[in-house]
Amino acid sequence: CSTCFCAGGSSYYCAVDKARTGTRAMGQFFSQSCTPQRPRLSLFDSIINFVARFMMPLENIGREDVSDAESLTRVREYRRKWLANNSRTYQQLVKGKWTVGEEALPRPHGAVQAEGTVRVLVHAPISKGSRLPLVVYAHGGGMSLGDCEDGPGAQLFKDIAAKMPNDKFCWASVDYRLAPEAKFPKAVDDMVHAYMALQDPVMAEKYGYDPKKISIAGMSGGGLVAGHAALRLALAATGGHGLMPAFVAFVCPMADPMMNGDTHLIWGDLPMCPGSFIRWCWRALLTDKEEEEEPSQERVREASLLHADWSPLRGLQVLNIVSTYDILADEGRALTKVMAAAGAEVEEVVAEGSHCVATLLDSEAKVQYLSWWCRMLNDWSRCWLRGLWAAIACPHFSRGLFALCGFGSHAFRSAHVQRYLEDLTA
Repeated sequence: CSTCFCAGGSSYYCAVDKARTGTRAMGQFFSQSCTPQRPRLSLFDSIINFVARFMMPLENIGREDVSDAESLTRVREYRRKWLANNSRTYQQLVKGKWTVGEEALPRPHGAVQAEGTVRVLVHAPISKGSRLPLVVYAHGGGMSLGDCEDGPGAQLFKDIAAKMPNDKFCWASVDYRLAPEAKFPKAVDDMVHAYMALQDPVMAEKYGYDPKKISIAGMSGGGLVAGHAALRLALAATGGHGLMPAFVAFVCPMADPMMNGDTHLIWGDLPMCPGSFIRWCWRALLTDKEEEEEPSQERVREASLLHADWSPLRGLQVLNIVSTYDILADEGRALTKVMAAAGAEVEEVVAEGSHCVATLLDSEAKVQYLSWWCRMLNDWSRCWLRGLWAAIACPHFSRGLFALCGFGSHAFRSAHVQRYLEDLTA
């Protein structure tokens, strides 16, 4: 069909339109002869998808004619390919820009956390600074592929650094546990633990970042990890345990196990993020027993970012990048609405192109999201000025300053000096 991207006439799977079926299981897939009318990909986007299918045909995972055992074998084979290819790209991107330190952070013992360590790569600028902001990053790969030597993540942070040469920052890539060996929420446990451990002042001094200036970000499957981690950290911060992330950033997040959006029907065959693979990833992540064919509704709701209570992040700055030609586009847009409705300050950037590739191909969107990153990271270097200006604008502050200078009656000075000091501290 002329509207489909099908390399060599290979078969593909599309989600059944909910309007035609009434109800369906999580991300249920059926063979279709054609997808609905859709925009034609650009030449570069088509080439990238063709190369992706040739190098790592993810659509061969989770197909109806492939057993679960064979899909798992292919996942493990693709992990080796992914790690080899990604590691080379990653090494090239960080060379000459970042010094990289590897940390093995022991997991807490107990029922929730397993023993062992979480591997984290901490990246500091070659020309080391002090009290720099730190971004804790979760890589993509459907939560079944990839590791902390992540090429797309390194490309993102290299692009950000190129736009802010006079302002430095650090970033830490977390090697969280993968499905199906580790079920939800173990990857989130690893992300939260890494974030908390990185607040250690000794480690912060070692790499030159400020333990009070830490934010969180995630790409694709890593967006799910970052989202749940941010929620857990925000709840902990309200209870006096640790600090809330300074901001949260998503790139094409994997947000909802139901896979109900129309974009699952329209773009489910694209090799960059095929629907059969994403459905397999959700099942691998959420089915608790080997005999389970589909996860329970309770597990689906527990994992979905669209059903989460985002109110603890009220007022927090959030970036959400959505690719237009992406199976995850609808759930990405839905995530923006859910978070904004809960009071988060969400900036959504829509990039034209397929999954994660759009951030490289859409120059206008790239300018927009890099500008957001620079504002967030640069703002920290000016936070004391903003705080001072806000305090001066506060009447209690100005009156208190007036009183401290000895002006006004004794009663006036007594009434306002304490309020001044409280405002200054805040």
